Amino acid sequence: MPNQQNGSCRQREELIRLLDTYDACVYKCAYVILRDHALAKDVRQEVVLKAIRLVELVLGHSHPKALLLRFTRNKAIDIARMRGCYNKRFHQHPDDTLTIEDAQSREAAPDTELLNDELRSQVRDAISQLDEKYREIFDMYCIGGMKPQDIAETKDLPLGTVKSRIHRAKMRLVETLRDYAGAKLD
Repeated sequence: MPNQQNGSCRQREELIRLLDTYDACVYKCAYVILRDHALAKDVRQEVVLKAIRLVELVLGHSHPKALLLRFTRNKAIDIARMRGCYNKRFHQHPDDTLTIEDAQSREAAPDTELLNDELRSQVRDAISQLDEKYREIFDMYCIGGMKPQDIAETKDLPLGTVKSRIHRAKMRLVETLRDYAGAKLD
């Protein structure tokens, strides 16, 4: 019995170390999908509980980080779908709040701020027009700050595929926004 307790204690310590190591990645992955800090924290807690329930699977997995990020992604998508916002997440970012400095700059230069608001809207529209396979990876990379390697592990894709999708998403955004800028210049 004491030997079994030592094994259990070692597993618990290893799992805690693993969860601590990848805590920020799990949170970022959830936030990228949900765009809500409180929900991302809830997902992180759900992932911890699932990892505890499946401790042997997590610790025995050849890529435990990828497994944790897959748990995260699946749970975050489930929550987003329940809330009915999975495909609408680019229309308004919850952190788009007006600060005192923003209000003062709007008073000082209303034309400039109007153009900035219009550009921000155009960028959101351009991102939302990307194919889902490009938009999700672009979001994880540019907005979520994840590294291509982490995205590849999370999505279970080759690294080259992730990098090419990031590049193609950027090129399509440039093309779409160039069309917008060209229309404004005419």
